Amino acid sequence: MKKIIAALAALMMVLMSLCAAAGETPAAPAEDGSALFDSAWVCGSSTVEAWYLGGVWEVTVSTGYGAERWDYTCMYDPEQKALVSLDSESNVKSVIRLTEEGSEADREVTDTEAKAVFTLDEHGHLLWKDEKEDAGAGMEFEKIGWFAGTFACGDYLLDCVWDVEEAAEDEVYSGYRVSIVLEDEDGRTEWSYPCVYDPEKDILTAVFGSKEYLPAGGEAYEIIYDDGSATFSFDEEHNLLWDDETEHNGSDLLFVQTNG
Repeated sequence: MKKIIAALAALMMVLMSLCAAAGETPAAPAEDGSALFDSAWVCGSSTVEAWYLGGVWEVTVSTGYGAERWDYTCMYDPEQKALVSLDSESNVKSVIRLTEEGSEADREVTDTEAKAVFTLDEHGHLLWKDEKEDAGAGMEFEKIGWFAGTFACGDYLLDCVWDVEEAAEDEVYSGYRVSIVLEDEDGRTEWSYPCVYDPEKDILTAVFGSKEYLPAGGEAYEIIYDDGSATFSFDEEHNLLWDDETEHNGSDLLFVQTNG
């Protein structure tokens, strides 16, 4: 169990740190179609993060909850409609050893001439063609945006994490989980939403939502409701917006990312 928790923690550290980085970088040019690549992507326990920086694309692939990592500097090729790695010393493959808590303990560079091509298929999945080892064969990465992270607005604290969880009968839940906490002198209020990501609209939509309240000095939470609904999106300044469709608590709130 400790290994599973550490692995999930490592996956979230990767997504959260790169989400923060993406929020600070210029937007990719929309006119050539390359902006479609600008996102975090997942396939099982593997992730790809692609963001535009200084006229080039930085792409990171992590497999096995970060056990192996490839870092590429790429250019967009409009003829191939692909991100193609440049001949650069920054294209490296590393093996990463993790602590039980999921943080990086050690990193060993095993290849300094990594090469890859990234394309999108007709279903909008990202395909990774590793030209050295074909490590990406058979993998289709799902777009999940840049929502992973910690955000704050006044006394409100919002955490958004990508979760991969095994359920009953070998089913797997994958999606974002959003939790919002408001703690003041009166007590503690918590909202919780499992969400699905809409890549066309770049929003999160809650499958359902719950609200609980613990009064100051209380010992048990009171369930206010468990059939709530909400959406989450970004404004032009990358503030996270919470559209609480049940009580409209988030109508005047702008959440600013705090991690990274």
